[in-house]
Amino acid sequence: MPSTEEIIKLRKLSQQCAYTTIQMHEAIGRNAGMSGTDHKYLGFIIQRGQMTAGQLAVLTGLTTGAVTSLIDRLETKGLVKRRPDRTDRRKTIIVPDTEKIMGTLEPLYKTFKDDTERLMASFSPEELGVLETFFLKYLKLMDSTINHLNGK
Repeated sequence: MPSTEEIIKLRKLSQQCAYTTIQMHEAIGRNAGMSGTDHKYLGFIIQRGQMTAGQLAVLTGLTTGAVTSLIDRLETKGLVKRRPDRTDRRKTIIVPDTEKIMGTLEPLYKTFKDDTERLMASFSPEELGVLETFFLKYLKLMDSTINHLNGK
């Protein structure tokens, strides 16, 4: 059983990792000509594929007005397109231009991706298993917290 001090040390390290991740994504976003926040929300769109503006609002927790502004900014950069929903004309489908998005972002991530893969390769299969278990449980914990804070 780890000591209280060890747990606090790792919790603080986790917080520092989160803060540094924010800084890194701000730098990547800036280099791609957008804010770090827009860059990360674009990541939701890449990951999930086309979706309605309402679905993006639910996924991100943003208001519909904020989503409209986000889509406006991404559309101006040619990273997404709006397409009317064929079954419900009140809805708009957000369609990512995956090729343009990847062409914009991949060069900014290449060194980090390569270095991350080398770092992971430095661990034994057993250590990687522990890391995987930690991340899966940590993601579940964060999802639970998000759901709680969102009243679900």
